[in-house]
Amino acid sequence: MKSFALNIAKINPSDLTPKEKKLIEYISKNFLTIADEDMRIEKLAQEAKTGYSAIYALINQAGLSGYKELLSTIKFDADQTRKSSNQSFDESIKDKYIEIINQGFNSFDEKNLEFTVDLITEAENINIIYWDSELAAPARQLWRVIYKIGSRPILSDKEESVIKDVIENTTSKDVFILYSTLSYKSERFKNFVQEIKNAGAKIIFIGIKEPAKGIKEHIDVKHVIVTSTNKSDDLIQISDVGIYTFFNDMIIANLLNIHNSKSKK
Repeated sequence: MKSFALNIAKINPSDLTPKEKKLIEYISKNFLTIADEDMRIEKLAQEAKTGYSAIYALINQAGLSGYKELLSTIKFDADQTRKSSNQSFDESIKDKYIEIINQGFNSFDEKNLEFTVDLITEAENINIIYWDSELAAPARQLWRVIYKIGSRPILSDKEESVIKDVIENTTSKDVFILYSTLSYKSERFKNFVQEIKNAGAKIIFIGIKEPAKGIKEHIDVKHVIVTSTNKSDDLIQISDVGIYTFFNDMIIANLLNIHNSKSKK
C-alpha cells in the first residue's frame, strides 16, 4: 500500500512496542514536515527519540522493503492531504462567489435597474466617478462599454481639482454614475452630491452601504449591492469588487440589448 496510515492500520496494536507506538505518533503528527524535508533516517530517529531499532522494527511490521519505502508512504499521505486541503479551499471560494452572486442578484431592484439604463441611454453627458480607488476597474469597464456604443462619457476619480472642475461644468443635462464603497457617508462626498444635484444633474449611486442622510435625498436612483458576509475566515477572503463587476454586467447587458435593437432598425 502507498499510504503510511493504511500500512500502519493493518498492524495489530498489541504487536507494537512502546517505542514503535511513539514513532507512529511522531510520524502521524509531523508527516508533512518529514515529507517536505525528505527527512533522513538519522534525523527521524533523533526527532522521534526512538532510535534506529524502532524504525526498522516498524518497517518490518508494516511489510515495507526499507526506509526509502517508508518515506515514500509518508510523502504519499502528505500529497493526498494537500490535494484534499486545496480542493476544500477551492470549493469554499467557489461556494462563496456563488453565495455573493445570489445575494447580489436578489438584492437588485429591477425597476431601479431599468431606470438606470433609461437615464444612461437618454443622457447627453455621462460622468462616471469612482470615489474609492479600488473601484477604478469596474468604473472603467462601464465607461468602455458606454463609449463603444456611441456616447462620450467622462471617467474620473475624486481628485480635488478634477471634482472642482466637474462641479463648475455640471448642468441639468448631466447624469452622474457614482461608485462608492466606504465614502457613502463622508462630508466631501456629501457636499459633492449636493452641489451637482443643485446644478440639476441626475445621480445614480452604486455602493455597498445605504447612503447617509444628506446624500440619499439627492440621489435619483440607488443600488445598494450585497457583498460577502463571511469575512471571519482568515484563509479565504473574497474581494468586494467582484460584485460591482457583476452588477456592471447587468447594466451592460441591457445597454447592449438596446443598442443592438436600435442598430437593426
